Amino acid sequence: MNMLRLAALVLVCTAMTLPAAARNDRYTFSLQPTLDSPDFAQQVGSSVKFYFGDQPAPAGQNISDYVANDRQHFHGKTEEGACRDTLISALEELQEHANHAGADAVVGVVSYFRKVTFSSATEFECHAGSNGVFVSLRGTFVKFSK
Repeated sequence: MNMLRLAALVLVCTAMTLPAAARNDRYTFSLQPTLDSPDFAQQVGSSVKFYFGDQPAPAGQNISDYVANDRQHFHGKTEEGACRDTLISALEELQEHANHAGADAVVGVVSYFRKVTFSSATEFECHAGSNGVFVSLRGTFVKFSK
């Protein structure tokens, strides 16, 4: 009888944790506060320009497309704070790969969570799970015409 109770308790506890593990809250936040932040200036800098959504960009040669996926734990931050930090990390990854490819800019930057595009010139998309947040960005590396 004790084994039956133990099995039932394990089953109930497991069932209670499943909804928490499946959490996927979608948020959109304004890009500008992050792009104006000292953390962005320090971590990403200005070696590569970013053009979000359908923002017009100077003419240039497309080099390649790239997807940056970043995930971070909350570590005592609000969801918005964690999302902004994760955006900076994803932009830093785009910037590093753009520099390596010889690009001057990343154009058409869109949120690309689970291969679903969210395009905006003013906002980015962030997903919060039970343990952290996720930001995925896709963009095209471009070398500007001189």
